[in-house]
Amino acid sequence: MKVLGRAITALALLTVPVLTAAPVSAGTAAAGPAAAVAPAAASARPAASAPAAPLAMDAPFRLPGRITDRNGSLSSSGRSSVQSAVDRLQSEDNLQLWVVYVDSFDGASASNWAQRTFQLSSLGSNAAILAVATVDRAFYLGANSNFRVSSSTLNSIGNGAVTSALSRGDWAGAAVAAADGIRSSAGGSSGSKSGLIWVAALIVLVVLGVVLWLRSRRRAKVAAGDGSGGVAGEQPGQPQGAPLEDYDQLSQRSVQILIDTDNAVRTSETQLQLAEQTFGAASMTDFRAAFEQARTSLAEAFRLRQQIDDDEPEDEATRRAWMAQIIDKCTAADRALDAQSQRFDELLDVRNQLPAVLSSLPAQVDQQAGRIPAATSTLQRLSQTYAPGAFSAVSTNATEAASRLELARSSLSQASAATDPTAGAVAARSAQEAVGQARTLLDAVDKLDHDLSAAAAQLPAQLAPVQAELGAARAAVARSGGGDQAGLTARLDQVQAALDAVAGPAGPGIRCSPSSGSARRTRPWTSSWRTPGRHSRTPRRRRRRWPQLWTRRRRRSPPLPTT
Repeated sequence: MKVLGRAITALALLTVPVLTAAPVSAGTAAAGPAAAVAPAAASARPAASAPAAPLAMDAPFRLPGRITDRNGSLSSSGRSSVQSAVDRLQSEDNLQLWVVYVDSFDGASASNWAQRTFQLSSLGSNAAILAVATVDRAFYLGANSNFRVSSSTLNSIGNGAVTSALSRGDWAGAAVAAADGIRSSAGGSSGSKSGLIWVAALIVLVVLGVVLWLRSRRRAKVAAGDGSGGVAGEQPGQPQGAPLEDYDQLSQRSVQILIDTDNAVRTSETQLQLAEQTFGAASMTDFRAAFEQARTSLAEAFRLRQQIDDDEPEDEATRRAWMAQIIDKCTAADRALDAQSQRFDELLDVRNQLPAVLSSLPAQVDQQAGRIPAATSTLQRLSQTYAPGAFSAVSTNATEAASRLELARSSLSQASAATDPTAGAVAARSAQEAVGQARTLLDAVDKLDHDLSAAAAQLPAQLAPVQAELGAARAAVARSGGGDQAGLTARLDQVQAALDAVAGPAGPGIRCSPSSGSARRTRPWTSSWRTPGRHSRTPRRRRRRWPQLWTRRRRRSPPLPTT
């Protein structure tokens, strides 16, 4: 954890007192199961009653975008932080979080209102929704029943970090906590890639399974024929894993990283107070969320270390697992705090170089805006070439990039009009982040286009060994005989159909020769080949079998002469 010397120096110069939000008592209650959406709903009630204010009753409606703020709950920086969290969730895990803020749920329960909005917005299986009624003090976090993160996990996220943020009135922090919680539960991913190669690999596994099954049947027949009790198989070798780290060394390392993380959290608390005093709490919601999460992870790590050192003995494998958890939790907490510390550094740099930043931002906005027509054209071409699932993760990237650039222009206008350098720095940094988000969205379109083109070019080479295995499987089925030959042939035909579907425009009509087991291109099927008659398939097969039958008849022994 790096410690900012200039940040500590600035702390001594500041005279603004630390602002803390008044505590709000929060009660949480998980919603009952729903048919379409897995729920995680909760409500937060104020500790003291307040005079009733006019409520804007919002009926369920179709969401126009990922972030819908009908009552102005989000500041410019808050919206930017929510957008960053939502973008990270989509880019790393291909999951979407739709966030909506209203005053009231129109007298309906949070779950019913959110589920109806979910349906009206036609959200898919990779989408979750966070609906917040700021005046009703109620919210709902849920997703489709096929969502990758389970409903119980969504309940834990909603009843934990989301409720904590809402209780503090941190509307942006609640959405960031929901997105980060879902991203952590989903486990992350390497990015959007084409699924064609994975389908081909799956088909290889199916074909290999059929081949292995046929071999096992053949061995069983051999064993039954020679009267042996079975075929002696080879004993599988015991794989040797990587050597374990020395126990004492692992224990010492877990203790040292625990101490370092404790020091980092203490230092970050001072730095967070400085950041909130300098730029305002609303601009430091990500920093606050990272700090709270790091403090929670640190407490869990200390609890695990206490269990390792207590008088109750555990086996070595359990203690090693706990030490690994300590290292993982502390490492993740330290990285998150480092990222927020770097962001605070960048804000300070922007404030110190505000005139230069404001002069360079318009050109950056224009540069990314000039890429939007090309990205739109690329998406149209992908929609005409590939199935929707191949590019669904980036299908709206051009539109969302344009929205980010509009936000950047708005933030740039606010920064230019600000008389306070600190407020101008916050707005300018929001504009920089929006431009960076637009750049990331447009880069994702270009990268997916490149990945799909590369996958299409590699597809024939990937399918060739699969076709060879399929041909070998057909030959094995033809030689094996047996009563289930028709069923196996039907399965192989299904695999062939899947191969043809995967090949698509790159190679329709690729079939396997049962005799050679190699892939070859055959004449496409036409209606004339399907109609019985002179060119029907049945007479051709019969003509091929007649010489074989005739040969067998010739090999029969002639009758003995009569005497």
